[in-house]
Amino acid sequence: MKKILSLLLAAVMIFCFAACGDDDTSSKAKDKERKRAAKGQDTTTATGQVSDEIVLDTGLLTPLDKTYAKSNKADLVYDANIFINLANQSAGTVNIACVGDSITYGTASSDPEKASYPVQLQKLLKARFGNKFKVKNYGHAGSFIAAFDRSNAATLQYINTDEYLKLRKDKPEVVILMLGINDIGYANSAENLATIQKDYVNLISKIKALKSNPLVFVCTPLVRTTAYSSYASLELLRSVVISAANETKSYVIDTYNITKEYFSSALYETDCLHPNDAGYKYLAQTVMNAVAYGLTEYKDAAENDTSNYVVYVDSAKGSYDSVGATADKPTSSFARAVELCKGGGTIVVSGRVTPATTSSNSVKVFIAPENANKIKVTSIDPYDGKDYRDTNNARIYMSASMYLQGDYLFEKVTFDFIAASTKIVCNYNNITFGSGVNCTVTSGGYPVLIFGYDVVTTAQSHEDLSCKKDCTLTVNSGTFTYLRGGNYRAASTATSSLNYGTVKSGVTANIIVNGGTFTVEDGVNKDAGSRLSSALGQNGMESGSTVNFIVNGGTFKGSLFAVPRMNPYTTSGAPDVAGKINITVNGGLLNGSGIDYLQTFSGDKKPALSGSYNLTINGGTFGGGSNLSFAASGCPNSVLTLGTGNSYLESWADISGFTTVNK
Repeated sequence: MKKILSLLLAAVMIFCFAACGDDDTSSKAKDKERKRAAKGQDTTTATGQVSDEIVLDTGLLTPLDKTYAKSNKADLVYDANIFINLANQSAGTVNIACVGDSITYGTASSDPEKASYPVQLQKLLKARFGNKFKVKNYGHAGSFIAAFDRSNAATLQYINTDEYLKLRKDKPEVVILMLGINDIGYANSAENLATIQKDYVNLISKIKALKSNPLVFVCTPLVRTTAYSSYASLELLRSVVISAANETKSYVIDTYNITKEYFSSALYETDCLHPNDAGYKYLAQTVMNAVAYGLTEYKDAAENDTSNYVVYVDSAKGSYDSVGATADKPTSSFARAVELCKGGGTIVVSGRVTPATTSSNSVKVFIAPENANKIKVTSIDPYDGKDYRDTNNARIYMSASMYLQGDYLFEKVTFDFIAASTKIVCNYNNITFGSGVNCTVTSGGYPVLIFGYDVVTTAQSHEDLSCKKDCTLTVNSGTFTYLRGGNYRAASTATSSLNYGTVKSGVTANIIVNGGTFTVEDGVNKDAGSRLSSALGQNGMESGSTVNFIVNGGTFKGSLFAVPRMNPYTTSGAPDVAGKINITVNGGLLNGSGIDYLQTFSGDKKPALSGSYNLTINGGTFGGGSNLSFAASGCPNSVLTLGTGNSYLESWADISGFTTVNK
């Protein structure tokens, strides 16, 4: 074992940082580098060198600890000696079959025959074991595990492909399976998940029954960011793949967890689904580390504090591989900038940035990589105060919706929306739109601002969609269509199988509006009228939870509600609203018809209302004329407080249903 470990440690490559900026003769640029270095930020890019550590490095990220460990939820603990003994005991060449879909085939690489992950895995194995292993690619683009009702199952269900027939004929000694990403659209019900698992068990079992008695590894599918519904379904699909591996007593390589951090950024370099050459190399190294060294799972480590990091991003001028150390050498990818600042820091938008448009010019949603600490996004250079909006027309062009997965401060930055029906989804994180946020529209319209989750698939469980921690959304500037204070579900009169989620007991969610504009006016029909600002979203509240909606400034062109219209309903009706909702108006301009507790339309089912409602008006300007309504809408514990100087509202507004009215 000691000999094996010595060979292991001597053989594995890691990434380290080599100095960038050495060829920059600008004294100002060098001064910035020195300032960054003084603050503790590494300003270098990634190269490779031999080391005695096993590291899966993606730039400035925490590496994978070296460990022999079983994959999460896997029944079998893999020992790399099993693989090494194959090389030692075989008199000839050990054949390895890589089974999979387009990701195994090598789609989006420069040349699948030269850059696919099986080809690059062959190179790594040869460097480690000489000619003892021969890797062959059995990937079939578009293939999937389960047929369901697909018309192309006769040719694309993997068990029906020519590659599968060749695999059975060749009888390899090792098989590495990576399927499932093309089943993601069906991973949305317990019945479908059971079908996927059953069909995968059948395929794996047939492979394990080959006369060669192959050693079988099952890889969890890679992350994909083509659509938020796909992204949200991946954990369920991952669990099903692991269950299928366990049922067949196969070894699991948790490629999803190991590579998620990397590919959440890198996939924007292609089409949000397939790796490029560098990505396939990274995937090959991941598989190599698993089969040859026993690194089959990701081991969490403490996040590095990167709060001093400053990363410049400019899609036109930069390159993905750059760490964005200076405005002269920015990274090209907003996702990459988030990845680099995942432990906190500042992203400087120094030019045109297109986060939701991939390098292959495919327009996708932008699902930001997860960040552990707050990231500031600005176009003001923190070193010399230069405003890149003035000097370089810096802005964030939004061609699709943005999903944030950590805390952010947006300040002195311009969003230009170039598509309709966009959303900025905060996922119950601490998000601030500070001073100087400018929202412009080239085409389409302004975005909806959603504090909670975007409910798009049944793969999102009640727990997934629940607010489980205190959080605050602050708006000081910017222009949005309306504000949904919690979860968002598309308006519909039909029933829905989607879950609701809730605000958990003991949790406080705060919405503070100090400025900005919300453009939607009161509508005359269900669709238009349902798109108005609210404290809560289309989710419930447990008893003991609190939502505070405080308006100190800004402009609302439509009405405000504590609880918005809850459609589309589940067959059992809308969720319970048992928590406390406080709406306080201290200032601002409210041009709608008033502030009501519950928004309803004729024929709607009402949610169960057992919580409390406090509406306090200390100031503000109400432009809705003489037909203002301040209503408790059936909330059993409701208090209206009209601050000093606002008692006039009682004389010309409809005040109804409050348990107590103070003035």
